[in-house]
Amino acid sequence: MAVTLYGRMIGIFFGLGTLWLVSSILDKTSSGYYFTFLSVLGAQVIFELGMSLVIMQFASHEMPKLRLNPKGILVGNNSSIGRLSSILRLALKWYAGIGFLFVVIAYPAGVMFFSFGDDSSNIAWKFPWAILVISGGLNICILPIYSFLEGCDKIASVAKVRTVQNIAGSSVAWIVLLSGGELYALSLMNVTYALVGLLWITFYQKSFLINIFRSNRSDYSIKWKKDMLPYQWRVAGIHLTTYFSNQALVPIVFTLVGPTQAGQLGLSLALTWALLSISVSWIQTKAPTFGRLLAEKRYREVDKLFLPALLVSMLVVTAGCLLIIFGKLTFQYFHSPLSDRLLETYPLLFLLATTILNNMIFGIGIYLRADKKEPLLPMWLILSFFIVLASLLIASQFGQNGVVMIYFLSTILVAVPWTLIIFFRARRFRLAKNNDVKKISYYKENR
Repeated sequence: MAVTLYGRMIGIFFGLGTLWLVSSILDKTSSGYYFTFLSVLGAQVIFELGMSLVIMQFASHEMPKLRLNPKGILVGNNSSIGRLSSILRLALKWYAGIGFLFVVIAYPAGVMFFSFGDDSSNIAWKFPWAILVISGGLNICILPIYSFLEGCDKIASVAKVRTVQNIAGSSVAWIVLLSGGELYALSLMNVTYALVGLLWITFYQKSFLINIFRSNRSDYSIKWKKDMLPYQWRVAGIHLTTYFSNQALVPIVFTLVGPTQAGQLGLSLALTWALLSISVSWIQTKAPTFGRLLAEKRYREVDKLFLPALLVSMLVVTAGCLLIIFGKLTFQYFHSPLSDRLLETYPLLFLLATTILNNMIFGIGIYLRADKKEPLLPMWLILSFFIVLASLLIASQFGQNGVVMIYFLSTILVAVPWTLIIFFRARRFRLAKNNDVKKISYYKENR
């Protein structure tokens, strides 16, 4: 946990530095392109379909029967090792195809999208976009290995390499921005992420992965259609709807309002995403542990881990939101031009309130997802449909501020009550199962 948290904090520090340079060096139009690039790049979840979470959960459910020997090789139950090998093989094949599809579809789609802008002829965006998409495809191919290793109790190792990626990638972006490279900063930062990841896997995880890869047993294999698909389609639905109800807002504003307004919304959202990456980490790092405990039917222990983590997470995100609004007011007081790069004060307050609510929703989602279920999917489908439709209808008239209000009202009136109802039902059900397990154990011991 500590390694992951420190890594996230270091990543936030460098990320904030990048955002500050982007806002200080790029003009408002180029800044709009930068954050729209970032949001469109997030569309890789449409191709990934939640497979990374599925991989982590399935791998974590095999780990209670396995252990690492002094040589760093997994030993133990042969069926669990065989299933891990099957998961790894399936993941590598899946993501190789996804990475290729992402490149061949995202590049021409992006070219068409960005060509519609009135300022497209004045911004050098075509080559940076090509580099960004290709490097994005490489990072997609690396993603399943991270998820697989996290499921295999290597959370700290993955956190360390992600920290190195953030430091190296941000450093490259800073150099490019200070050198006048503008949109190339995001593209080359993404290239750096891919190179660091490939080097780390090659030099530090190759033997571990190869050993599992070679342990394939056809009689213990995982079948995607039979075993993974019933769970994956729900996770995929969550990922898709989360994207459309969140990151898709920037491209909508870019198209219907303009790059300057998209830049304001994009920077504000980027700050909230950075904050959520820290606050949710208090819960996300425990997801593999939740999976193992549920596999062992230790339901009450999951609650004992989750509830304190959720409380700390909520305190962290609230403190972060207060810090962001304090920074906005300080910029305004000193008439800093950086103040104009964020949303206006009142829309920013509503966005930050939505961020606090989303932190709770995301945390509960991790709790519910640990036993391979996705009961929040209907809620996310309805929420994302309404947010996107309403944003498309009002953005041209009310701009980015109207989009933020739609986002806030949808979250507080629909998402929050729906999530809490599902959470309390699931918690009561798990605790009831926990009591049943205790009764059965008592009976076996005393018969």
